[in-house]
Amino acid sequence: MVTCPICLTPPVAARVTKCGHVFCFSCILRHLSYDATNGLKKTTKKCPICWCAISNDSLLPVQFWAAQYETRPGSHITMRLMKRLRGTTFCLPRASTSHLYNADIISRVRKAINSSASDSGPRFDGNNLPWTFSDGALTFARFMLASRGFCMSEYQRELGELQ
Repeated sequence: MVTCPICLTPPVAARVTKCGHVFCFSCILRHLSYDATNGLKKTTKKCPICWCAISNDSLLPVQFWAAQYETRPGSHITMRLMKRLRGTTFCLPRASTSHLYNADIISRVRKAINSSASDSGPRFDGNNLPWTFSDGALTFARFMLASRGFCMSEYQRELGELQ
């Protein structure tokens, strides 16, 4: 069970910092907005766990998935073959990625990787990230593109959690 390290309860409208620590949205905003030394408000502060620099702009929303698997010694488990194209930030089940890894995408990524050795070359722009409605994206991808409808439903869900 994940708990907020500030209030020690399950995170409400959870946010993750760059360093990977998960907090309640209200707890981390309160932490970021107060400076105990002189009462002034700051926009960046240190993570209360590891002291990495964090800011309000770098907080990302989090969705938790309940673990559906419970393993016991001697029991069989089913694993899934994953595939990640070099130069991308996402990994999806191999069966659901065939449409993502066509020749055009592979050539654009390789070209971006090869030219990224110089500072002036184009970078991989992330246009090939999966959408939230792509098969396996919500479960496996760390980053994904979201439609307006998905963003609105997440916004409503978080408002409900905060009330």
